Amino acid sequence: MNAHSLADRLERTRIGGDVDIDLRESIERFDLVDFPCETRCGSGDPVAGHWRGIELAALLDGVDADATHLLVESTDGFRVCVPVAKAIEGILAVDRVDTDFFPRGLPRLVAPSLSGTRFVRRVATIEGRRLPPSADPEDHEDLLLAETP
Repeated sequence: MNAHSLADRLERTRIGGDVDIDLRESIERFDLVDFPCETRCGSGDPVAGHWRGIELAALLDGVDADATHLLVESTDGFRVCVPVAKAIEGILAVDRVDTDFFPRGLPRLVAPSLSGTRFVRRVATIEGRRLPPSADPEDHEDLLLAETP
């Protein structure tokens, strides 16, 4: 699949926050990587997937170099606060290659050391945050779990 048709499948082509990301431009500019990833969902069950995307390290040049965490929020307000060191080994997925994945869940944060519950779908913003060692990153999150029956 070429870069244009891949970008055309995405719900949005821009991501805001500390870094203004034009997905169409980024797909053309950076090499897309195939990214098989196995992690665990909130229940502890293994979850495996084979994704294609842009390495986060390539996209995060504009994030404050002193940031310890990334605040990643979806279009529906789901927000996680993950350590940069864990997120940086992941990708911003723009495709899933092991299934007929519906593109409305893209772009998606995918990283092997994150729980599957932190794979933010429909990423809207990515911001760097410097948290002191005593801070609890969960205080910056909104996992919307309280609304689930």
